[in-house]
Amino acid sequence: MSGMVSLVVMIKTMIKTLLKVISFNLVHLKIVSFFGGFIILWSLSYWLFVMAKAILWSDPFTGYSNMMIIISFLHGVQLLAIGILVEH
Repeated sequence: MSGMVSLVVMIKTMIKTLLKVISFNLVHLKIVSFFGGFIILWSLSYWLFVMAKAILWSDPFTGYSNMMIIISFLHGVQLLAIGILVEH
């Protein structure tokens, strides 16, 4: 019987911890907004690097770099927009 009680206590503790982690809090939203801004800055800096490499060393663009820049930029915009919308 004590094994069953400890299992119930463990499950209740896990649920309380999970609710504390995912609860509505402005800190989480600000972290998402800053992370989105960081991804945007990273993708723009990588785009500048790819452009400089193409201009200075005549290295042609590859499909991977273009796709990675576009996807990461849009992902950053999406995270930033979600963070801003939910904060207000």
